[in-house]
Amino acid sequence: IYNSARLFRKNYIVVITIICGIALLGLVFIQFYWINAAIEQGKNELKGKINNTLFDIVQEVGKYEARMNVKSKDPNKLLNKLNQGMNAAVTYDSLTGTFYYSSQGANYSAPDQIMQELMQEMLSNGKPISLLERLPMVKLDSIIDRVLANKGIKSKYKFGVFTEHADMVYGNTRNEEMLLNSSYQIDLFPTDFFSSRFILVLEIPDERSIVIRSMWMMLGISAFFVLIIIFAFYYTIATIVKQKKLSIIKNDFINNMTHELKTPISTISLACEALSDKDIGNSDTTRIRFVSMISDENKRLGTLVENVLQSAVIERGDLKFKKENLDIHDIINNAVQNINIQVQKRNGVIHQEMKAKNT
Repeated sequence: IYNSARLFRKNYIVVITIICGIALLGLVFIQFYWINAAIEQGKNELKGKINNTLFDIVQEVGKYEARMNVKSKDPNKLLNKLNQGMNAAVTYDSLTGTFYYSSQGANYSAPDQIMQELMQEMLSNGKPISLLERLPMVKLDSIIDRVLANKGIKSKYKFGVFTEHADMVYGNTRNEEMLLNSSYQIDLFPTDFFSSRFILVLEIPDERSIVIRSMWMMLGISAFFVLIIIFAFYYTIATIVKQKKLSIIKNDFINNMTHELKTPISTISLACEALSDKDIGNSDTTRIRFVSMISDENKRLGTLVENVLQSAVIERGDLKFKKENLDIHDIINNAVQNINIQVQKRNGVIHQEMKAKNT
């Protein structure tokens, strides 16, 4: 347990980074999961809206056909015929293409009944009308476009009309396989019992894009906040790592500076002690050497203090390097001379081997 705690204290930044990283990945994964779930739900709602649109298209086609047939025939004659057949008062609204009738004091709309009557009237001569004559492709395309726009579905669409034997009559694409695989199919004339069935097939190729465009604000805000969290996580971890490195550098600097300060202090102390010795102090040569040593060590202490002051400049980022050439032999000789008094006191000897050519 002690070793584990010690290891955790030593590598706590790594452990915290891993834990936070896993939490962040989990958060991002959950966010994308909910976004994908919202998109799928939007697709299901769009499918329901498109299916409702098919019924509206069929209703608009029925209104169009009713208006066309009423215009081509005598409306009064048809109304009289319907009044006789339904035993009710029937009226026709030319704007909506709907017939209304009153029965037992209640009012009803009768688009289905009138379509059957009209189809019987048209087919009474035994000559069925073709789909192109009954409903031109341009008109059907216009109806589909208008109904989709009213439903708020702004997208390119493909459509086709097929017989009950899956033979394509017309459409705005020749890709019959794509249309036959579509789930949006409906009888174009559901109340027509006197001719062949015609099936309207609609295909919206970019359903997911439609849903995403409708959710762009939510998706944009979610992505924005996810990026903020990722940036904040990265910046926090980078700052922690940087502070950790600075702490290590500062501790190393303090340890090294303490050691460096001890050396000149010890040298000055030994030189002062030697000068206090009467035998050594009476020798001019020895006294001059020790005084020079004390002076050099004093300068060295001043340099070390300057280094401490410069450490603050380094942290502020205002440090400017001044490069110059130095002779490494001179540096070694000065170092040996400074430490030699301590070595001699311990009965030691320093041997120098100056064999460098480019110093």
